[in-house]
Amino acid sequence: MCGILGMVEPSAFGVDAGTFTTMLDAIAHRGPDQSGVWEDEGVLLGHRRLSIIDLSENGRQPMHDATRRAVVVFNGEIYNHRVLRAELTARGYSFIGHSDTEVIPAAYLEWGDDFVERLSGMFAFALWDRTRRRLILARDRFGEKPLYWRREGGALAFTSEMKAMRGAVPLSEDVGALSTYFVLGYIPAPQCAFAGWSKLCPGEMLVFDAATRRVERRRYWSLDGAAGSLNGVTYAQAVDGVDRALTRAVADRLEADVPLGVFLSGGIDSSLVAALAAREHPRIRTFSVVHDDPSFDESRYSRMAAEHLGTEHTYLPMQEGHARAVAGDIGALLDEPFADMSLVPTYLLSRLTREHVTVALGGDGADELFYGYPTHLAHALAGTVGWLPRMVFSGVRRGVDLLPTSYKDFSLDFRLRRFTAGLGLPVLERHFEWQAHVMAREREGLFADGALAAPRFPREAEAEFLPGAPTSRRVERADLEWYLPGDIMHKVDLASMANALEVRAPYLDHDFARYVHALPVRYKWGWRRTKSVLRTVAERYLPREIVHRSKQGFGFPLGRWLRRELAGIMREALAESELAACGHFAPGYVTRRIEEHVDGRRDNRKLLWAMLVYMQWRRAYL
Repeated sequence: MCGILGMVEPSAFGVDAGTFTTMLDAIAHRGPDQSGVWEDEGVLLGHRRLSIIDLSENGRQPMHDATRRAVVVFNGEIYNHRVLRAELTARGYSFIGHSDTEVIPAAYLEWGDDFVERLSGMFAFALWDRTRRRLILARDRFGEKPLYWRREGGALAFTSEMKAMRGAVPLSEDVGALSTYFVLGYIPAPQCAFAGWSKLCPGEMLVFDAATRRVERRRYWSLDGAAGSLNGVTYAQAVDGVDRALTRAVADRLEADVPLGVFLSGGIDSSLVAALAAREHPRIRTFSVVHDDPSFDESRYSRMAAEHLGTEHTYLPMQEGHARAVAGDIGALLDEPFADMSLVPTYLLSRLTREHVTVALGGDGADELFYGYPTHLAHALAGTVGWLPRMVFSGVRRGVDLLPTSYKDFSLDFRLRRFTAGLGLPVLERHFEWQAHVMAREREGLFADGALAAPRFPREAEAEFLPGAPTSRRVERADLEWYLPGDIMHKVDLASMANALEVRAPYLDHDFARYVHALPVRYKWGWRRTKSVLRTVAERYLPREIVHRSKQGFGFPLGRWLRRELAGIMREALAESELAACGHFAPGYVTRRIEEHVDGRRDNRKLLWAMLVYMQWRRAYL
């Protein structure tokens, strides 16, 4: 895992070689072990290395093939690099080390642009072809690794993190992307918070021809066509198939020349990964967080799993002081506004884990593939009452507003307010309203800027995500293409790489994902049971108490802490003078929402956290 940076015609961005090196140093946290820059004929490629495989100088980047035609800077891991190396060696290519990166230039020369389809792994990379003077950018299939880019006439720049650009090139905000942020709490690719910049989409390749100045983008992979194609498979066959495929995916992700561990929350997803990893590495290290609020705490289950599997377990007691330290400087941690509150415990868990290991496996991706989120049940319930008149929904909402406020995780009043807010809306608009940080009825009062008050993306998504398909498949597509890469994997990359920790996600092995996606929906979700086939697999390895426990999110008591230790940070960031200077918001409205929350009259944690994060980000970048 590393950080990459590059420019074709850097002078167009006002950047010289000295400035470029300073920019690369701004992302040194991603790769503290080595720094490398390659310069040739108006091209600069930079790399910060976190050494994982082949710790010798043979793994140093930027890296080129034996002919020096293809030069690459690479962030991530290629899990099938040994297979590719053997095939390329048989075709006459030679290698000097055993780094996974080394196969990429040779693979490009042998198979052309299609070589990326042969890569199994998580990655974002840039490859410069010196002969054809063309730059290739590519991102892995599920967006585990980030890649920002901008074209400026005949020039192009890219980076793993926008921190590299801060102070070096002019930056301004994109209001359209911000309107998406205030609903979702993240900004899905290709949108970017900075005007003129984009993010490469998951499973996408970009080719920039420096001679013609043309940019071509294409998707080299998607799950299209796989859905339901295994309808003839029996449930027992599906269980065995999932077990085999996940066992292989975990084993593939255990290769490292540095210490390795597992995030172990105590939920079924991470516990199953830990169980399969422990078969290969007995006494593997595992890590988790402990909360003093029972509605957030999973330590009972993480300890149970660790004892059952015989792992060497370490936990971090989560305290308000931890959150205050992160929240007070969260703008410096971010590249774009990002309001998923679980970033805080993920960052702290990554920091703890990095004290002991350099690589960790996680359980991310299972909820999206196996229909693990409660929104699937909510959509099913909404479908049963969708025929009712809107006036009935309005009456129900007024009744729900009378419920007492609770700051517990996923409390009853929170769930009912969210559920009723989405009733009567089209499927994906309803889905996004349930996820929203600033809900529809709050936007008109909050925003002074009309472009922020009326985001366009919910209606656009209705036309984009499988129109006419069953609700379950449409929601699955939205979660896989937007929420998983834009929120979950973005969070993991931010939190882990800020601590120079590599995190790998076995559930996002693309062969495993395609197999699961092809299974009938009824094997994954039903009214009485979520993740059915995965739970059946887990029964082979874990105590039933873990396998059949209810889902619990990975967060922290933000609602309660915004009333106490985080209240000062919130009031400072959201002072009316600061909001007035920004110009996007109605300061009085925000102040009223703060007082409502602090007084215990209403739980406004999602709105206030999204506002706090945005203002901290704005202070850091603009």
